[in-house]
Amino acid sequence: MAVALAWKRWNFAGKYKQVVMKYTYTTGDTTITAVTGLKNIVAYSVSPTSVTAKAVDFAVVAGGTITITVANPLAACYLFITAWGL
Repeated sequence: MAVALAWKRWNFAGKYKQVVMKYTYTTGDTTITAVTGLKNIVAYSVSPTSVTAKAVDFAVVAGGTITITVANPLAACYLFITAWGL
């Protein structure tokens, strides 16, 4: 199974748009590329993964895309991403 976007929700927080997404992945998947649909991300948060002790290592933002590197979960796993921007 590859990395998959389970769902994506939009919200408006003041002058910023908020995007909340759930990504699923499994054994061997270590990179998640989250295309938010925003032009510019001003802040983001990534939840802990659903598999205990398999952490999110780091994330990089470029334009409206967040690239997240995670530890190999060795099982089915998911995480949530929230981003704010324009």
